[in-house]
Amino acid sequence: MNYSWKVLLPLFLGTVIMMFVLQKQGSSLKTENTPLKIVSLELAKTKEEVQNVLKAWEPDENTDRLTIAGKNIYLDFIFIFFYSLFLFAACRKIRYHSQKWQKKAGKNFAVMALTAGGFDIIENILMLQTLKGNYDVFSTLATFVCAAVKFTLAGLAVVYILLGLPRLFRSRKY
Repeated sequence: MNYSWKVLLPLFLGTVIMMFVLQKQGSSLKTENTPLKIVSLELAKTKEEVQNVLKAWEPDENTDRLTIAGKNIYLDFIFIFFYSLFLFAACRKIRYHSQKWQKKAGKNFAVMALTAGGFDIIENILMLQTLKGNYDVFSTLATFVCAAVKFTLAGLAVVYILLGLPRLFRSRKY
């Protein structure tokens, strides 16, 4: 299916808007021990690393960072909707204008985009449990693996899109 710009543009705008919302809303999650904000929790590989993140976010008289982190994760569910569908539709659009092996690759990259969203949902559920104090070695590692797979799959889809943009614009029927 050739997704039109009427589909792609709202998904792209939703993705960009949610990126700004997440950055602004989660800005206080950046501390000396959590320079990557919520991503510091996503990529914590060990129980000790998670404990360091949670300690850095302990509430003080000015800011309840644990509550902010929870809200950031809930907002991320909206972001997941937009970015995964945008990457999926963009890969399908480029696939439509491609030839031979690029068509098959485009189908695979589109599926990767949706799969990245699925891993992101699982990661978010695990992080919400972590913020409630319900985490162990397994859930910590599972969160990290989900984040790593998500970033890899979404990154590959982005690379496919960027490499396919010249072909899309050369086709003159975008």
